[in-house]
Amino acid sequence: KALIENALLLFYVFQDKDTPVVDKGIIIGALGYLIFPVDAIPDIIPLAGYTDDAGALTLALKKVSGNITKEHRRKAKEQIDKIFG
Repeated sequence: KALIENALLLFYVFQDKDTPVVDKGIIIGALGYLIFPVDAIPDIIPLAGYTDDAGALTLALKKVSGNITKEHRRKAKEQIDKIFG
């Protein structure tokens, strides 16, 4: 759930017209790594499979943290609530 919420948060920061191009590149890299089927630790490995993906998202969030607004967080939370109830 946290992994998806972080991905959504990055997505909403990416969509913001005020987010700098460099930060958008960081976000695309992290989200691309998340969805790319071949990565450092295969996603099919139980428990460990998504640790590298979570690390990439966490690093990206730290790098673009200055661009994250309450509105981005609200949108991500709303989507999580829709998905998980």
